[in-house]
Amino acid sequence: MKPITTQVCIEVEQKIEYTKKYTVERNFDMELFNDKIRSRDKEFLLEHVFDISYRQATEKIGFLYLHTNQGVLPHLVKTNPTPFIDTFKKVKQFY
Repeated sequence: MKPITTQVCIEVEQKIEYTKKYTVERNFDMELFNDKIRSRDKEFLLEHVFDISYRQATEKIGFLYLHTNQGVLPHLVKTNPTPFIDTFKKVKQFY
């Protein structure tokens, strides 16, 4: 099944090797389907996702929050997730 829309999220990991400290950044897609949202390692039925919100943290990074029956889960994003959130709200109203 193909997702309705996707949002690119990032995972940031700090690594230390010998005398060097560096940051590794990986992208992954959060996918919205007619009945669920799937991120890198979790999947939620839409009935368990109550809302999605966004907060800009810095000029380059923001937090996309999934409000679920398992708590609020933050995801880092570099692009504006408004289209993803708007699509979620449209799909959710019919669910």
